[in-house]
Amino acid sequence: MSEPNNISEDKADEQKTKLKKPKVVFVEIDDEVTQVFDNFKKIKEKEIILIIPKEAVLFQSIINLKILKQKTEEIKKTIYLITKDKIGLYLGRQAGFVVSDDIDSSLEWKGDENFDNKLNIKPISASSNVAQNIFKKLPKSKQHIFDILKNFRQASNDHNFFQKIFSHFIKRPRILSEHKVRFSIPNRRALSTLIIMSIAILIVSAYIILPGATIYITPKADVTTQPLNIVLADNEKYTAEIQNKDQHIIPMYFYETDISEKMTYRATGKLFEGKNAVGKVKLINLSNNPWSLIPNTRLQTSEGLVFRVQDYVTIPPKKTDAPGEIQVNVVADESDIFAEIIGVRGNIKPTNFFLPGLSQSSQKLLYAESYEPFTGGETAFKELVTEEDLFAAEELIKNQVLDNLKTKLKEEILTINKKHNTNFYLVLEDNLIEKDKISVILPENILNNFIPQFDVQAQMHVKVPYYNFDELIEILKAELVKHMNPKKRLVKTYEQNLQFEIVEIDKKQEKIKITAILSGLEEFNLDADTETGKRIRDKIIKDIAGKTIEEANNYIQSLPEVNKVKIETWPAWAINIPNVQENIEIKVVSLEE
Repeated sequence: MSEPNNISEDKADEQKTKLKKPKVVFVEIDDEVTQVFDNFKKIKEKEIILIIPKEAVLFQSIINLKILKQKTEEIKKTIYLITKDKIGLYLGRQAGFVVSDDIDSSLEWKGDENFDNKLNIKPISASSNVAQNIFKKLPKSKQHIFDILKNFRQASNDHNFFQKIFSHFIKRPRILSEHKVRFSIPNRRALSTLIIMSIAILIVSAYIILPGATIYITPKADVTTQPLNIVLADNEKYTAEIQNKDQHIIPMYFYETDISEKMTYRATGKLFEGKNAVGKVKLINLSNNPWSLIPNTRLQTSEGLVFRVQDYVTIPPKKTDAPGEIQVNVVADESDIFAEIIGVRGNIKPTNFFLPGLSQSSQKLLYAESYEPFTGGETAFKELVTEEDLFAAEELIKNQVLDNLKTKLKEEILTINKKHNTNFYLVLEDNLIEKDKISVILPENILNNFIPQFDVQAQMHVKVPYYNFDELIEILKAELVKHMNPKKRLVKTYEQNLQFEIVEIDKKQEKIKITAILSGLEEFNLDADTETGKRIRDKIIKDIAGKTIEEANNYIQSLPEVNKVKIETWPAWAINIPNVQENIEIKVVSLEE
């Protein structure tokens, strides 16, 4: 009797030894620190290995790991971390955990020299870390409903299958004679029962297998921008620097051309030879004091015609029941406030005048009125060239040269792009095309001469830089992707809204430094071939299985990664999402589609 006891004691010791092995716990990527702690706090083993995936929520802050460290010390357990996440390895060590990035290697754990022998863990035999007899493997694997139906279909193809089935419901033939066989009529009740059972099985199978749901999800998207300093450098001088893509240098080329312009300028100077209109006005004073005016005081109409008082005059103050008034003679100026000859236009009808030399408040107290038409105005003048004309003609033709130059260059670069299937872009900033290098030719000895118009000529040689616009966009796109959230993807870019500013021009070194800002549209990447997308898809399918369409729609719409959701079910009258997760399909509808 002693031998069996020894055997049982050995088994007990062996069982205890196995239970002392570290317990392996897998942490989900979105598990919070409280959830991780809840997953292992009730485990009997004192030593626990947490296997944590990359980009886990647990590694977002060292505070999470410090909280986990404190809680495990409170329940007197030892936690070891295994992860491939470089940030997680660093933060785990900072929080005081023993960490490693290789589950298969022998690890030198702090405080436990014999832990190498304990940590004999292989991903394919992780079950060896669990105590024996806790889980028992079924002698036969479970059959899936799909396997049952598959076997049913295979069996149905066998000719003997239906023969065996119907043999139970058809009476055996009775031999009447040596050469004749007579078959009895099948049992109708049994046959009806078979048909009803078959239909019932078919309906149940169809109810379980056939219903399906397709979830169309539009990921949440945002506009992102990324400014970048880029250098345009002479392609021949800076070949080596251009080949180094990290320096953000784009080759710059030069387009040289000559342009000449000719125009006729009409002189604006005028020598007045006509007569000025004259008339009488009544000056009206509404103030309590007399008002004195000197000769040549201006009176102006609302149309801009100017007339002047000829003599000294004093307008009496207002009386108790009437304003102060006095009548004076006025003469029109040669030109109005717009420098146009007045002449015959001075023969005006009775109207009102204001004194432009007074303040607005004083203009309300002193003004003038006429009560009869003015007469005597005649228009006659000679055109002559002034200094203002020469300056204006030179500036006008320079601007015309620049405008025509830009138009000409754009047309020529467009022709080159179409011919060679390129996308070159000209840098036509005003500070690159020097206006003072335009040569202007004016006629000689025309100043103050009575010439109504004269010809002006201008010519210029230009060297305009240009670059490949596609190379610029490629660099800016790469910069956008580089600074993007790893859970998102770049959907499209808005090249037409590219912001471009010249920061510095080094003509001697033949370099141009620019700042370019490209806008793009980024959205959450829900593709099944990505880790984030697969996790979100699996979570959605798991959480909505069996729910009503409205509940599923509200749940998916509440996810931060989702902008819009549309659910289609089959059959169309179904009001619930199928319970079979394999019958739920998720399709991503990108904003670019």
